[in-house]
Amino acid sequence: MKIKVTDMMCQHCVKNIDKALANLEHNINLENKEVEVNDKDAMQAKELIKAAGYTVE
Repeated sequence: MKIKVTDMMCQHCVKNIDKALANLEHNINLENKEVEVNDKDAMQAKELIKAAGYTVE
């Protein structure tokens, strides 16, 4: 599942989100402002991204 992170702007943001999702399998695409996770991890990933201070759609 792809999660849109509208305020992910730079490599610093990528590192913060990567750290927040350390326990989940994920791929981060800064150019598209998306984080891809397994469907079963989507809700947890969204909460972790929000807790790191980012906005998800």
